[in-house]
Amino acid sequence: MIPCADGVHIHAWFLQAPNSAKAPTVVFFHGNAGNIGLRLPNAMQMVQFLGANVLMVEYRGYGNSDSVDPNEA
Repeated sequence: MIPCADGVHIHAWFLQAPNSAKAPTVVFFHGNAGNIGLRLPNAMQMVQFLGANVLMVEYRGYGNSDSVDPNEA
């Protein structure tokens, strides 16, 4: 969980590449349908084929993030 300044917690998964200390990190927002679990195969391909770390983030109010009304602010 990622704590935000307003107290809301955002659900995220961090997938580490084998050589994670030297690997780039991709921040992966899955879009407006589904959840991060459905996108795990995509993230695993980035880890395996690109050698990148992947931070998969769910939006405020969705998935396992705190239940709040999402807004642009």
